[in-house]
Amino acid sequence: MDPSLLVVLIFLVIIKESCQGPHEKRLLNHLLSTYNTLERPVSNESEPLEVKFGLTLQQIIDVDEKNQILTTNAWLNLQCLARRIPSSTRAARNPTLTSHSRYKSDGVHYIIFSI
Repeated sequence: MDPSLLVVLIFLVIIKESCQGPHEKRLLNHLLSTYNTLERPVSNESEPLEVKFGLTLQQIIDVDEKNQILTTNAWLNLQCLARRIPSSTRAARNPTLTSHSRYKSDGVHYIIFSI
């Protein structure tokens, strides 16, 4: 095995901190200190949550003409505006928020389309 590859692998295993500046880390900790990913991101529970739905077709796998079934490989894209995150976070130039730090809806990821 190449020694430089071994050094890189050791660094990846040992380093568990995020690679960001102290100011960015402090800012994200401050802005997300009161944000809970299990809560719906609206200020009032009776407000609707706007979710943008998208479907990206990757591949048509099979077409069953007799039973009229189309089997595909597709990406399901769901986006919602997290209104409970402070507006200064949304207005930042390039906030880096992982999927673990944002609200995840209870959307159904298995969808059957009938035409």
